[in-house]
Amino acid sequence: MNYLILGDIQDEIIEYHNKYNQGYEFMDAAASLRAKGKTYHGIPEYPDFLSWNTMDLEGLKSLVAKIPVALDEIRPINPTYHPSVQINLEFFNPSVFKELHFVTILYVIKGIATFHTHSDSLNLNAGDLLILSPDLAHQLSCTSEDIVINIISEPELFKEHFSQILSKNTLLSNFFHLSLQHQKKMYLRFNLTPSAEILNIIKHLFAEFKSLKTFSTEVFLNYLQILYAHILRNCDNSNTYNGLSTSKQLTILPSILLYLQKHFKTLTLSELAEHFNYTPAYLSRLIKQETGKNFNKIVAEMKTKEAKQLLTHTEYSIGYIAELVGYNSADHFGYCFKKMLGTSPSQYRKIQRD
Repeated sequence: MNYLILGDIQDEIIEYHNKYNQGYEFMDAAASLRAKGKTYHGIPEYPDFLSWNTMDLEGLKSLVAKIPVALDEIRPINPTYHPSVQINLEFFNPSVFKELHFVTILYVIKGIATFHTHSDSLNLNAGDLLILSPDLAHQLSCTSEDIVINIISEPELFKEHFSQILSKNTLLSNFFHLSLQHQKKMYLRFNLTPSAEILNIIKHLFAEFKSLKTFSTEVFLNYLQILYAHILRNCDNSNTYNGLSTSKQLTILPSILLYLQKHFKTLTLSELAEHFNYTPAYLSRLIKQETGKNFNKIVAEMKTKEAKQLLTHTEYSIGYIAELVGYNSADHFGYCFKKMLGTSPSQYRKIQRD
């Protein structure tokens, strides 16, 4: 087998930039090394990421630099080790825009970086995490001293493996609905402190990434789900989000959806519009246009989702559950619940417990 070492490709990119003061495509750097005869032969050895001490961030860079890249795996994007999902460190590669048909995570765990689209720039510090929609043209400016995690996943993998966990959060689920179903080009920003727990998840993602052990892909995807659960938890507990689209209206939409998620039990359209300084009619059109659902439909779905949890996991009476989720009577709750699911609350509870 003929292969390259990831660190050699990175060094080639840096050398090219220092010489010509411009970016260098990954494939071109790999081709240059191949032409120079700087390839390896034999059976490559994948670095032992489980030996990484997560307190030593430079140690992560050293391990990633040793990752072998088979020549037949090199693609116009990052080297493809898995057909559906991959993890890597973001390369120092200024002035090179990417437009990937993947859901992309960029997570700064050390240093600083600048994120660019063709119409916007955003300064990132350690702990900042971006989720990008597929096909969003972007560039990340960082130095070889910065450490930025890059995880890309095919959209179909998201639909298959993460639909359940994403459905528990309105902000993120609507983001993916807009970006995957309606091809809106957007990003969301969070701040997720690179704690020992988070770094341990990243450690296991790298360890399972190219492992030949049984069920390594399944284990990798489970760790990726855990990482997304932490992002969702962070989203619920803070307001450190941001959104962007080619449509200026979508910039405010994540804020609206998050506020609605927190106050849906009693919030009216007029109150929501007043909070964001819109007229009710304009806000109603905006929500319908960008989510495909009207205000009442979104609120009904939120109430039904919470009611389902209470019916399944508590012994509360139907009337008390109706009050908890924001209905003024058990009869009105029962009517709305059956309209949404085709079954009454009591029948739903019985089905869940049989």
